[in-house]
Amino acid sequence: ANSSASLQRKVSAEPAPAAAEPAASETGGLREELQLVRAARAALGNNQADNALATLRAHADRFPAGQLREERDALRVVALVRHGDGALAQSAARAFLRRYPHSMQTGIVTAAVRGLR
Repeated sequence: ANSSASLQRKVSAEPAPAAAEPAASETGGLREELQLVRAARAALGNNQADNALATLRAHADRFPAGQLREERDALRVVALVRHGDGALAQSAARAFLRRYPHSMQTGIVTAAVRGLR
């Protein structure tokens, strides 16, 4: 429970703001983004929500306006649910649906929070 409280302080409900970020457009930026997203998926697959959230935060810090931010934000909702942060997950899901109303990730996001209501 202590780690959950400390993690909640580090994680906010809103996705990282989109910002200009030249590093993402450099050669290798997309490759690095993909590595981080894959690492987060693997952590979720291994029931390591803490690691997934940390990896997704690293992605958001490194690539706030990255090409994979939509997938990152969807995975973050799933990770929050699995971490047991239901209220934060619901808030993040609402923010996701506002930011990406026509996303292909919508089903993943809504399914993740469906049982929380």
